[in-house]
Amino acid sequence: MGILIGGSNWRDIGVAVEVIKASAHYLSDRYGVKTIILVVNQNNHAAKSVYKKIGFTIKDQNKNNIEMIWQL
Repeated sequence: MGILIGGSNWRDIGVAVEVIKASAHYLSDRYGVKTIILVVNQNNHAAKSVYKKIGFTIKDQNKNNIEMIWQL
């Protein structure tokens, strides 16, 4: 999953949360996806915060990365 929000006026207003939720529900409805697993860099605090707000939980981690899971 990659997210790019280019203009600074699009940051910190909840766009990433909306996009991820809408995409996940589309995948669930259309293809039956029930679980999403992703890996995020330990230093990417903004992404970690977004994923936690959505409902992702930590599945595993090491010194560089966190593996997160979301049951739809």
